[in-house]
Amino acid sequence: MTRLPFVPAPTPRPGLPAAPWIRAALTLVLAFLVLSRLAGEVTRAPDPAPAPARSFLAQPAGPLAPPPGLAPPAATGVRVGRSLQHDQSPPLHTLAPAVAPPRRSRPTAPEPAGGTGPLASDPVVQRAFHPLAAPATLPGLSHAWGGLAGTGYSPPDPNGDVGPQHYIQAVNASFQIWTKSGVALYGPAPLTILWSSFGGDCATRNDGDPVVLYDPLADRWLISQFTAVAPYTECVAVSATADPLGVWHRYSFLLSGEFNDYPKFGGWPDGYYLTANVAAGSRPFVFDRAAMLAGQPAGWQSFPPVSRYLLPADLDGGLLPPPARPPPSSNGASR
Repeated sequence: MTRLPFVPAPTPRPGLPAAPWIRAALTLVLAFLVLSRLAGEVTRAPDPAPAPARSFLAQPAGPLAPPPGLAPPAATGVRVGRSLQHDQSPPLHTLAPAVAPPRRSRPTAPEPAGGTGPLASDPVVQRAFHPLAAPATLPGLSHAWGGLAGTGYSPPDPNGDVGPQHYIQAVNASFQIWTKSGVALYGPAPLTILWSSFGGDCATRNDGDPVVLYDPLADRWLISQFTAVAPYTECVAVSATADPLGVWHRYSFLLSGEFNDYPKFGGWPDGYYLTANVAAGSRPFVFDRAAMLAGQPAGWQSFPPVSRYLLPADLDGGLLPPPARPPPSSNGASR
């Protein structure tokens, strides 16, 4: 009988299961995972389309919802928004000054509510000269000339500011530009001429309560007036250069839908600040100064009203305040 040679059984490789039932179990698990993945692809809802990029220019004008992380206005009293409209004017020197229209009657906001607590005295107010310090002698005026005459408004709200080469004065509801030596360069003209062809109440109403500011940090000018009919637009113009006879960046702002009386502007490195009297007190606002200097859509933010008349500080000169330091303000029981 022929003997067959002995052949040993192959040794299983390390890491591979040798028993058939283990291979079958692994096969079932793999099949289950594949089927589960396929079922998920069928039943899972598609991903939502990516949200469009948030564009400042694409947002509607007027009041906005608070940014993420900010409580609704009902809870904090903080409001945010952006310019209702903006454009560039023709050079002012190309616009013929017109005769100011007759005085319009305008509403008067109720007196802001007074404080509920006791008034505190100022411990550092100076009430007399020091006996060893003689009063300083003021220098005489280098130039003086007659300004704008009254235009029938009461009060006339005279207002003005001086720059390196010009002086601008506004009296309800006209303005005029001179050199610093008193040579008239433009006007008198109604304030609305700054918004000629702009459209809306800023171009058609001449309600006054003007503010003229010179911004020494940017070498620019700001002129504003309000409108005294709903929706109570605030009109602001910022010169595009140091020359007030040139182009102006023009804006209209719908701030709150309530009459903002006695508006007062102040310039600060981080914004143009405004205070206005409303029924609940004096409401402070801040506007995007950098955007307005560039003629871009400009945002604004307001804060809850405070009692009494609030006035913002206005920076003059080249000495900057400490970084991120908000401007001081003053208030009192009377103007």
